[in-house]
Amino acid sequence: MPLGLFAPPVASSGGGAQTNQVQTSPVNGTGAPTTVGQVGYIDSAGKFQTADNGSALAAAARVIAIAVAANGAAVLCVSAGIVTGLSGLTPGGDVFLGTAGALTQTAPTAGGKFITNLGCALSATSMSFAPQPYTGPL
Repeated sequence: MPLGLFAPPVASSGGGAQTNQVQTSPVNGTGAPTTVGQVGYIDSAGKFQTADNGSALAAAARVIAIAVAANGAAVLCVSAGIVTGLSGLTPGGDVFLGTAGALTQTAPTAGGKFITNLGCALSATSMSFAPQPYTGPL
């Protein structure tokens, strides 16, 4: 596949049975198990690391875990598409990167924080994951 093109969306069983998404399975390099809905970035070694709005490196969120994975194991992630199995979202609202890989619908306002828009909530339990480049720091 030429550089710059996404793989076609795939159907997935398990991890919420999502469809219409681009998936990847980097090795979990966080030092702890991942959780469903944990936002991450891919480090220079190609490993999943927990994203965070407190630093430029960690604010470059690119994936969201859709399955639990032990440290050192492959973690099934979505880099673009519909993600289900989440909770507490307000439909229609933007979804941002919070701290420690968390999703939030409140954009950061504190000094030194970075704003990373991750997409839009479709329901209380699903979102369209389409991460944008971060802005900041505030």
